[in-house]
Amino acid sequence: MKLAISYSEMVKEFLEKVEGSIKIPKDVQGTELRIKRKTELFPNLTHIVDLIGATATWLYHISKEKHIVVLYHVRGSLFPITIEVSNFLSYESLNLQIEEQLEQIKEMNEEEIEEFQNGNTLYEMSPIIIGETYYELQDTNTLQFVFSKNMQSVEIIFNSVNWKETTITRYAQQIQGVLINKSQNKNNHINNFNIITEAEMALYSQVNDTTAVYPEKSIVDMFYNTVTQFPNRIALSSREGTLTYEELNKKSNQIAHMLIKNGVQLGDYVGIFMKRSIDTVVSMVAILKAGAAYVPIDPDYPESRIQYIIQDSQAKVILMKETPITCDGVQTVSMYDSETYEDIDVKLSIHCDDVAYMIYTSGSTGNPKGTMLAHRGVVNLYTWMKKQYELTEEDVFAQFPSFSFDASVWESFASLFCGGNLYVLLEEERLSVEAFANAIYKVKATSILALATIFVRQVATYLAEEDIYKLASLKRIAIGGEMLPVEVIKLWRERIGTNVEIHNVYGPTECTVVTTTYKIPSQLNEDVASIPIGKPCANYQVMILDENMNLCPIGVPGELYIDSVGLAKGYFNKPNKTIEAFIPNPFNPIVNIYKTGDIVKLLEDGNIEFLHRKDDQVKIRGHRIELGEIQSKISQNHNIKENAVFAKKSKEGSQYLIAFYTTLNKKEIPELVYQLQEQLPDYMVPSKLIYINELPLTPNKKIDVKKLAQLEEKYEPVRLQEYVAPSNKAEKQIANAWAEVLGISKVGVHDDFFTIGGHSLKVLRVLTLLKEDFSHLTIQDFFKERTIYGLARIEREVKVEKEEVFREYKVIHEPDTITYANVLEENQISNVFLTGATGYLGSHILYELLRDTAATIYCLVRPTKDVQQRIIDTLTGYFNDVCEEWLQRIQAVAGDLGEEYLGMSEEEFMFISSKNLSK
Repeated sequence: MKLAISYSEMVKEFLEKVEGSIKIPKDVQGTELRIKRKTELFPNLTHIVDLIGATATWLYHISKEKHIVVLYHVRGSLFPITIEVSNFLSYESLNLQIEEQLEQIKEMNEEEIEEFQNGNTLYEMSPIIIGETYYELQDTNTLQFVFSKNMQSVEIIFNSVNWKETTITRYAQQIQGVLINKSQNKNNHINNFNIITEAEMALYSQVNDTTAVYPEKSIVDMFYNTVTQFPNRIALSSREGTLTYEELNKKSNQIAHMLIKNGVQLGDYVGIFMKRSIDTVVSMVAILKAGAAYVPIDPDYPESRIQYIIQDSQAKVILMKETPITCDGVQTVSMYDSETYEDIDVKLSIHCDDVAYMIYTSGSTGNPKGTMLAHRGVVNLYTWMKKQYELTEEDVFAQFPSFSFDASVWESFASLFCGGNLYVLLEEERLSVEAFANAIYKVKATSILALATIFVRQVATYLAEEDIYKLASLKRIAIGGEMLPVEVIKLWRERIGTNVEIHNVYGPTECTVVTTTYKIPSQLNEDVASIPIGKPCANYQVMILDENMNLCPIGVPGELYIDSVGLAKGYFNKPNKTIEAFIPNPFNPIVNIYKTGDIVKLLEDGNIEFLHRKDDQVKIRGHRIELGEIQSKISQNHNIKENAVFAKKSKEGSQYLIAFYTTLNKKEIPELVYQLQEQLPDYMVPSKLIYINELPLTPNKKIDVKKLAQLEEKYEPVRLQEYVAPSNKAEKQIANAWAEVLGISKVGVHDDFFTIGGHSLKVLRVLTLLKEDFSHLTIQDFFKERTIYGLARIEREVKVEKEEVFREYKVIHEPDTITYANVLEENQISNVFLTGATGYLGSHILYELLRDTAATIYCLVRPTKDVQQRIIDTLTGYFNDVCEEWLQRIQAVAGDLGEEYLGMSEEEFMFISSKNLSK
């Protein structure tokens, strides 16, 4: 009985969510509607057994439950007909189960019936009632099938508040499909029955009618075309500088020639090991020109992961810039060494089916796997994008994703193919909402085609009201990487506005970045529960299949499979993994399809809705992660007995990782987080590592993840430092902000923010909470001073500097008349004399003067070996966007405030005094 009730609740919940509800028109009286189906729509329906059997089979297909219950209304009462479904249950065997129970009901006397009815709330056992007459019931979710005595007609009675008539009609057609299957072969297993209707098949055909023409060219050919069309337009830009298409072409030619000279041949792999910059894009183009495929390697990865990718990819060469790297047995070359090489075009025969790049994604066995993608997929995707997004050479693309993430591919080459300006956001511009908005405003960016869901939420939440105008140039953004909550879009629209086109995009790395896309309407209906991932792009086909490889009807969850010209060539040197993921198409076995592991459903309008993962993969900050890889790394500690890693949703809607572990010696391992940081990227290190005496188990002796999730609040993460409580107001304020953001009740002043669950995006939330009292704190401060004690020390130093400034100088204006406008009115200052430029406060004042005026700034600095360089080092240490023009306006002056003439010679003092200085 418990199983039946559990099953009923599950099916009701499923049916309620399948389509939603409709409102009753005012001219319709009552809430019940009836659909009468004639016998020709239910072929071979000659007995109640057939109707119950077909309905039970249909229920099995839409719910995937093994215990099916249908309520039979007869003799004025309801009786449960239960069917136990096995993998090989034939329709004939199913009917035998039903006939046996119908016979038992028939033999029951009135007293037995009354006793049975009193002991059960029968209508709670199933949402389906079948009988000769209507059963009066208040449950608005129940569907009733009322048949005539001679089985000449069946009425389906439903409540129109909770059900659409089109949905009920489709259900009837699906049951009809079951009867057709049964009539053709009674011995066929019911799990092989295909219940999809002709209308649903037509919808699949319509959705997959995506055939389109695209150039049979390589990425290199496409790029050369752009250079010919737009040689003098800006191709790449960042705070570091700009390159035109002609300059990019020549620079990438030089690097390509250098690579060829160093032994790179067609089909080789070349690693790119450098921090994000426009040179990263130059390197990508150069490697492709040399006929090789590029392998991006993030310098921020742990050393062990870097070395694994270098060795596993069999890279012929590692192309680097300023970051040194040690590669046993692999040649390294610096892009700076290319300046002596010729800059003429490289002429190689590169085919569109050659591998263009290899992206490493998380692997279930403990190591990442390289996915090989060809030129063809990128060119096809761009051809579709150009039309879909109406891209032109006037577009400015803000390049957001990491270059080790495949989303960087479509944004980078979309810009380079259409003649646009690809502005490479530097690290601070990707982390700070304020710096991000400033960058968009500065370059008048029109497109961001790979924005992380979590960052969209951060911008919509934390961007200051007075800075919203800085996003006005944006025409379109595409959001991907993880599930997009409706509330994020609503928040963006409420705060930022509705002028920006927003697209929700979806696609596995194995299918060239993007498979489906959905343009989100400017006005979302109030009842929208989730944002669809849309329909397939050009030359992509999608199938939603059940476990028996049958197409799933509308609204029925199944696994997504993808066929495309952009399908990967497989996983590098992992044939078994490739065979598991790329399987023969069940409808056309001569081609392969990719098995995504994503559970989705088809909607009535042909869009697809993402539901969840089928396996242990999760998405964290846009990155696809195999939990097994993290568990494998934890298990490498010799003292670990067992561990469980799972993802949990935060209050803000983003996912974070939690790991529970047990040990052989029954003691916690404080250093475990450091060990993981040495082996895994930061987004794969669990936010919480919790020691527990014993992992809870389910009745099937598996780790009970649900119970662990509930236990999270009862356990504090393992502390790496001895707890030292905050001792002053500043430390207490910072500690309270950390505790709120990290979800930890007790934070010590020596705890490292990045080892107790913090990461760069959480820094932003902390800064927002502290903004009123700590407005001078920056993201960089968190990476320099990772503890509460260190951040509070910055606060103390700023206060001391302020006090020194007021002690040294007389007040020129009354305090209530001093404003920023008084000092920098209309940018008319030409010379400024500044002291303390190498301190915290002074360096920030210097930065603002350089940024907001055209003045020459004379900086008084105590005499050292190189006072000019000392100022520059301090300034660039705090700020990443210091340009060469600014540095030329800094004039370092060696001196001392306590000495005559401020420590300068009389001539020097008189010269500076003559400059009409503002002080």
